[in-house]
Amino acid sequence: MKNLKDLKNFKGNLRGADFGLFPKDPRKHSNNDISKLSVEEVVVKGLLESNSKTRKRVVICSVADLPDTDQLEFILGKVRQLRENAAVSETSAAGAEGVRTLSTLIKKYLIEIVPNQKDAEGTINKLNFWNDALGNLTLPEITPQLISSKKRELNKTRSGGTCNRYLGSLSALFTHAIKEWHWTSINPVTQVSRFKEDSGRIRWLTDEEREILFKYLETSESRELKDLVIFCLAIGCRKGEALGLTWDDIDFEGNQIHFTHVRRRVLCSKATIDEKTDKVVYEYDKNVR
Repeated sequence: MKNLKDLKNFKGNLRGADFGLFPKDPRKHSNNDISKLSVEEVVVKGLLESNSKTRKRVVICSVADLPDTDQLEFILGKVRQLRENAAVSETSAAGAEGVRTLSTLIKKYLIEIVPNQKDAEGTINKLNFWNDALGNLTLPEITPQLISSKKRELNKTRSGGTCNRYLGSLSALFTHAIKEWHWTSINPVTQVSRFKEDSGRIRWLTDEEREILFKYLETSESRELKDLVIFCLAIGCRKGEALGLTWDDIDFEGNQIHFTHVRRRVLCSKATIDEKTDKVVYEYDKNVR
């Protein structure tokens, strides 16, 4: 299979295939525009067949989030997971309160809500953690004490800020179950304390870390990865911000790069915000190589 990130070679989706490429915002773009879009603007959708045999496509991930290798295996694995989740029927899910486990709630949420989220992959990973940790328990059995215990275990391998994101995903799940599905009346996550987070930090790679990084980059199968890393290190931008750039964002005459996909307002050296366009503008020295 060809590299799906090479969008300029996109010829169209195969009829009846298990997955396909689609514009992230169908209101602005059609499938005919895919070859001109950035990898951040195109998503992979898997074909999901429900019990009623209706055909429905759900978002698996953005093209930018695909691995550089084994893309077919990655996508088909996600499709299989979605179809297994869909096998949980609405009838069994809507039974007595006592049989509504956290696992059942998570599967329903993954099917109906998560595919439409911007960071669907991130939500899936976080909810899979809670499913493994507490999935076999019924909703009334999920207490703040249990969640706090799992939070402390998670903190052994994750930062406090990351643990807070995991708690946030679980809290959003319970909030939806309360307001939309009326499965429960209590959100136990609201009674669990969060870790204190720093407002942010600036950290530079040491010479030794930089040497190790470039040593492993030389062994990568991706020809573009080294260039991407060098660009991100030099500019100070995130991966998604770099991959979201198009040639129209580069002003060669004015020596400026206009970032349109920026997640937060932490600016690198010489970067400013254009108040007219609300873009982050980086001025570079064209003589520096």
